[in-house]
Amino acid sequence: MITKEQFFYNVDNLPKQIFSGKQQKMYTNIKRMKNICTGQRESGMTFKIDLDTLYLAYTDNDNINTNTLLKGKYITGRMRSPSIAIMYYAGLINENGDTIK
Repeated sequence: MITKEQFFYNVDNLPKQIFSGKQQKMYTNIKRMKNICTGQRESGMTFKIDLDTLYLAYTDNDNINTNTLLKGKYITGRMRSPSIAIMYYAGLINENGDTIK
């Protein structure tokens, strides 16, 4: 299992641009400040995601997608797609959404 500390380290070292899976939306300017991750969508809108919540989703589930995040009330609204991209690029899930344990 990837530790929370390793997850945070991986978020600190994300590429300058990451992409969502199906929609191929680009996210940039991703930064971590303690347990919060901020970034910018290609539309220019910003997002703010609680990384503790993403890590909880990772530990609670064997497969994660935008519906998992919504049904589990981990992440709602327009934060689900960037959340999945962050989890993928930070090594918590693979391209199929299976958690990497």
